[in-house]
Amino acid sequence: MKNKTNVGLWDIKKIYKNPMSMVLIGLVLLCVGITFYFNNQTSKVISFESTIAKEIKNYKLGIAVLEKEIRSGSFSDQQKAMRRNDIKLSQKLLKRDLSIQKYLASKKWSQAYALRLKTIDMDKKLNQNETTDPTRKPLENAIERERLRFLALKKRNVQKYNEDFSANGTGFFLWTWQNIIPVLLTLVSVYIAVNLFGESYRSRINVSLLIPQLELVINMWHIGITWIVSSVLLLMTSLLTLSTGTIVNGFG
Repeated sequence: MKNKTNVGLWDIKKIYKNPMSMVLIGLVLLCVGITFYFNNQTSKVISFESTIAKEIKNYKLGIAVLEKEIRSGSFSDQQKAMRRNDIKLSQKLLKRDLSIQKYLASKKWSQAYALRLKTIDMDKKLNQNETTDPTRKPLENAIERERLRFLALKKRNVQKYNEDFSANGTGFFLWTWQNIIPVLLTLVSVYIAVNLFGESYRSRINVSLLIPQLELVINMWHIGITWIVSSVLLLMTSLLTLSTGTIVNGFG
């Protein structure tokens, strides 16, 4: 048992004393920091709150343009009537989006999603009327997916976040495991294995002569220590991603 412990300690010391190990840890931290920064910035740009703010701006601009066209006197009475109807619809949607924005600011997610569902239902009805449009079916499917997504969010009463660029605690944690952890696991494992096996050969040391064990057992210890150290490092990375996202944007 003592000899086995000596092999494990020998492996750990080799990893610890190698200055490249600190460089590896620094690269992992840098990778997490950079990905979180870009995820956080991207999620803000394409967030539901940002979408509502852009719609409000567009509605206000559109209403101003329509009112200017009506005052210009260069349109017929029928065209002016159509623009007045467009203004009424835009004002209705603007009022709804302003209410959604207010609910989002107050973290009243369920109320905000209920209003959003009304807009989605309106889009669904308008799309169903476009019977001759060849793109109607794909658009109808997209609207239905959006409706189901907001229905689920309304029932759960949770904040909507983008799954592709998650920046809250649980979201960034899961995103990291899907996109970064597999690559890091491979790189870290290869680095540590090369460090352990290569050190002996570079120094022309036959470990099996120094410690009375079969070389196969020693190699198995190398592999075991490689996975243990890799797992510890990746566990620390996971805790870092979870805590960073939670501190900045909440748990989830």
